[in-house]
Amino acid sequence: MAGKSYNYKVDIYSLGMILFELLTPFHTQMERWKKLSDLRNNIYPPQFETDFPKEYELLQVMLARSPEKRATTYGIRARPPLGDLHPDAKIDQRWHYELPRGHLRTPSISKSVSSTSSNTGSTDL
Repeated sequence: MAGKSYNYKVDIYSLGMILFELLTPFHTQMERWKKLSDLRNNIYPPQFETDFPKEYELLQVMLARSPEKRATTYGIRARPPLGDLHPDAKIDQRWHYELPRGHLRTPSISKSVSSTSSNTGSTDL
């Protein structure tokens, strides 16, 4: 990192590399090295985009060269394929690329809830 400051976005990049490794078979260490080296230059294996369209789009925002263009974990969770798992959960779009400064608590996630508390009639998430 050559003396440059960095933040949690370096972990987003690493997570993207791991996701790619989970989706891509490697038969030798040399093949693994070659595919990961290509990926660092935004070169994907043939058919990757066709075979994994949602994952490809997600990897584009996780492996962006510029850390400012990388999604946060909330932005990752909001996008397919992970966002497809909980389509009723809405994550504030302000947190897709940058978390609020000093934000230590989990951001509020609005979710449709049909159950109510038996005593107060209120809904707690």
